[in-house]
Amino acid sequence: MTRRDEVFSDVVLLLENKCGIAPSEVSTQAGLFDDLGLDSLDLIAIAQVLQAKYQISLDNESIAAVRTVR
Repeated sequence: MTRRDEVFSDVVLLLENKCGIAPSEVSTQAGLFDDLGLDSLDLIAIAQVLQAKYQISLDNESIAAVRTVR
């Protein structure tokens, strides 16, 4: 499994557990807001979990620019 696959799997699990989105609805092209119905607070919560897990730091502008699962 590549790092990209690992991150995608983590995002799918987060979307399911935190937002109630079925894994079958998630693809790399899915729009977080338009297709999956997330709001900015959902995006921040997901970003925080991923930052902690992968020990990375994302600035607010980078997080705000995210529009798709990819």
